[in-house]
Amino acid sequence: MKKLLGWIISLFLLLMICACGGQDPQMEVCYVEPAQLSEAERQIINLLGESSVGSLFDFVIDGTLSNVSIQVYELENGAWKLWPDGSDSVISGSFKAAKKEESGRNRILIDLDGKAGQLKIALQEGGSSSKYESQLEVVEDRSGMSAATAYLSQRVPIQPNVEIPLLIQVVTSKNEVRSHDPATGFLQPEDFAGYEAVYAVTLLFQS
Repeated sequence: MKKLLGWIISLFLLLMICACGGQDPQMEVCYVEPAQLSEAERQIINLLGESSVGSLFDFVIDGTLSNVSIQVYELENGAWKLWPDGSDSVISGSFKAAKKEESGRNRILIDLDGKAGQLKIALQEGGSSSKYESQLEVVEDRSGMSAATAYLSQRVPIQPNVEIPLLIQVVTSKNEVRSHDPATGFLQPEDFAGYEAVYAVTLLFQS
């Protein structure tokens, strides 16, 4: 029940998108960053007693970018493999080109539970939104394992056709998990050898 409430509240926060003015020169730069929550939003999060803020991301785009996709990978034999098989992305969207003064802040919500094999993603782009929910394939019993997730922790510029790792999650029975920045870990999958399951979620923009 508590997890369901957390998902509902997170979706509520996803829809609370603030419009961005065109006068701030920083807003003319395309970037993604951890969600910048208002005090009211933080108070709602605190009521849950959970650290669900880490799965919320804001991104700012201008009219040079028209397509966005969120991609999920599972580490297999030391290499990242797109999930599900044969899919380019689990969720994608497109939007009309806008002038720079019409640029806006958008939000992404990612709820990944590698132990239970559950994946939920929501994408808010201006006035439109997309949701995705699926069950990951889990062949072994992970009830006694733990999951450790590293999130994007700072603002990253968006470049067309360049993937941006948003998070990496390790599921393992080991007592210690080596910490990785998502950007570094995504480029060095060999560092995750020996863990039972490793997932990565990335963001990709195209012009």
